[in-house]
Amino acid sequence: MFAIAEHFRDDHHMCPHPACLEKKFVVFAPEAELKRHIATEHGDEMNMSRAQRRQALTIPIDLQVGGGSKPLHPAAGDGISMNALL
Repeated sequence: MFAIAEHFRDDHHMCPHPACLEKKFVVFAPEAELKRHIATEHGDEMNMSRAQRRQALTIPIDLQVGGGSKPLHPAAGDGISMNALL
């Protein structure tokens, strides 16, 4: 096997659909992108339900609130009224 093929197989997510395998190297870095590709390009052929497609098209995000150096509320005397924020 060629080095590039091994790289894609080992370090990326290859689309297993026969049409993509024929094209060679239809690969995605994050698995979420592969799932989105499968849902949009091959969903009809694979008989994916609406729920399966919706889940495949959902973008995973990891939000962390707080913990930063700035307070989440304005400091007293900074010219911003707390009532303006509510």
